[in-house]
Amino acid sequence: MSGNGIGRRAFMDRVMALGAAVGLGSLGGAATARAAGTTGAAGTAAEPDESWLRRLTGRHKQLFDAPHVDGGRALVHIRNYMNAYRDDYALRDADVSALLILYAGTVPLAFRDEAWAAFELGKKAEVDDGDAPSKRNLFRSPAAGYMVPPDAGLDALMRRGVVVVLCNNSLNRWVREISAAGHGSVEDVRRRMDGWLIPGITMVPAAVMAVNRAQEGGCTYFYSG
Repeated sequence: MSGNGIGRRAFMDRVMALGAAVGLGSLGGAATARAAGTTGAAGTAAEPDESWLRRLTGRHKQLFDAPHVDGGRALVHIRNYMNAYRDDYALRDADVSALLILYAGTVPLAFRDEAWAAFELGKKAEVDDGDAPSKRNLFRSPAAGYMVPPDAGLDALMRRGVVVVLCNNSLNRWVREISAAGHGSVEDVRRRMDGWLIPGITMVPAAVMAVNRAQEGGCTYFYSG
């Protein structure tokens, strides 16, 4: 590796090693505040945004735990889950709820092409576009022939009602590593990342909390690692 890029294994080892040491309050702006639940002037903690949880209204509800990109495997799992209920049980998409939880290695999937280009996310996540690290999010609206079929892209799944959330803790860890690789201050990187979040994706304080809240709400669990 050369320049500001660092190898994926070293990058992910450092990302995961930071763990709980990264606090919620030290990074980010409005998106972080909404995810974490900030304290207002009156001293009362604001409730985190749980609009995503209220959208899980289907007769059948399942969460997909996705810590690794792995060629977009989690997206294909969700497509197959939705299609099986549609084709074999004659159910509408509205009858089937799916929740995708992005964290750890899948954080880049939540961001627009601008973030991939600016912060070398393809290199860090080992996602190639042809013979070079991708500078665009190939999982959002994949072209025919890519490892993820077009109907398993993020945009296609979200149009079918799939709910997608992003772990704020994991994003903070990525932000610190991106900043350390020479892409600007922690605050600036976080501000830009917040602005490049794909519309419709909700920030949650922690992936482990989202798994718990979804299961309390009646979701079954599927590991798409």
